Amino acid sequence: MSCIVKAYDKKTGNTYLYESVSRWDPEKKRPSPLRRCIGKLDPVTGQLVPTGKRGRPKKAKPDASESSVDGAHSKDAAALQRQLSDAQNRIRRGESQYKTLEAKNKALEAENQRLKSNLRACRSSLAALKRAFNSHCAVLEGTQS
Repeated sequence: MSCIVKAYDKKTGNTYLYESVSRWDPEKKRPSPLRRCIGKLDPVTGQLVPTGKRGRPKKAKPDASESSVDGAHSKDAAALQRQLSDAQNRIRRGESQYKTLEAKNKALEAENQRLKSNLRACRSSLAALKRAFNSHCAVLEGTQS
């Protein structure tokens, strides 16, 4: 019986696929697996990428089997198109957040200017009150002496 076994390599981060066939070992009197690497798993597409001499893809002539090459390119193009549309959506969300924050910033700057003018008015009123108080105190001191 034959099956496909996945093995993850921690050093490289690749997942390799092996064809495993169980054979009877007459010396040990138990079955033992015979494994042959058939390729590795592509993390983006999740498809098998053949490796090794037996599993390497054949170099195709330029005019031979263009449909399979076009199919692979169309899958790559579709994946790139999805990535592009995701990036464009993230950019749009970022632009909308930027516009919202920019509007808040303008409102806060206007509020800050209003508060500054109120503070200036309060300071001038306080200075006028101080002068009036000092003159009133001077008048009171003059009447007491």
